[in-house]
Amino acid sequence: MNYGEIKAAVNLYSHRTDLDVIYPTISLLATSRLSIDTSMPEQQLNISFDTTINPFDVPVGFIKPMLLTVNGRPQIYISEKQLQAFSNNAREGVSSYYTIKGRKIELVRYSDGMAVSLDYINSLAPLLSDTDRNPVSDLFPQAYIYAFLIEVFAYAQDPEALLKAEQVYGQEVDRIQKYTNSASYGDDLAVRSI
Repeated sequence: MNYGEIKAAVNLYSHRTDLDVIYPTISLLATSRLSIDTSMPEQQLNISFDTTINPFDVPVGFIKPMLLTVNGRPQIYISEKQLQAFSNNAREGVSSYYTIKGRKIELVRYSDGMAVSLDYINSLAPLLSDTDRNPVSDLFPQAYIYAFLIEVFAYAQDPEALLKAEQVYGQEVDRIQKYTNSASYGDDLAVRSI
């Protein structure tokens, strides 16, 4: 479903026709919400490079890391708070971790020319023109419609409709998560507790 079709559906669902002026903002907010709440395989990108500085900037559109390797060795993500809790002695025993500070990724051990590979979740392409589309709008248009409706009902200050839109949106995000798990692990994935 493209942006024009999503806007038409939102107009129909919300019983409003006065949203054209705010649709660009609604689209950016809804796309941002979906980018954070979903991690579809279609959002996964990879960047590889040789380090020349540390820390280095995260790529444009970066949402979260999936896997970072240095010279082919996987690195462990440690939050900035966890990093602060490490004593200097504890840091000496661990050589394969990294942290993210703001918009920078910092490697614990660093030297020029290290081969870095970063698999990460990228933000969805924004819907700005009526023919624009992205993986969520194509595969899960209801998620996009309800992401839009959340923003519309928040704007209209309609708490009952907002609550309903949030509930359906949550169900749609669950569907996307099942799709993502199926794409990553196969259809027969079953988690059992012991």
